[in-house]
Amino acid sequence: MQADQIYSYQSEPKPTMIKDEQLREQYFGEGEGKSWQIGGGFEQIKSRTKKFPGGENSEDVRVRANNV
Repeated sequence: MQADQIYSYQSEPKPTMIKDEQLREQYFGEGEGKSWQIGGGFEQIKSRTKKFPGGENSEDVRVRANNV
């Protein structure tokens, strides 16, 4: 996990690290791993409220993270 690697390089005393499933990255649903380039299957999303089918939008992520 990248967070664990970053944390390992923090000097003492290390800050508190919160591990919670709600703090994961955004899930793109059907857009996961797809290219945004022409012919890649999906158009780039530039709005906090739009999302790929079955995925989260930026607002969903914000609400989820604020529940921690």
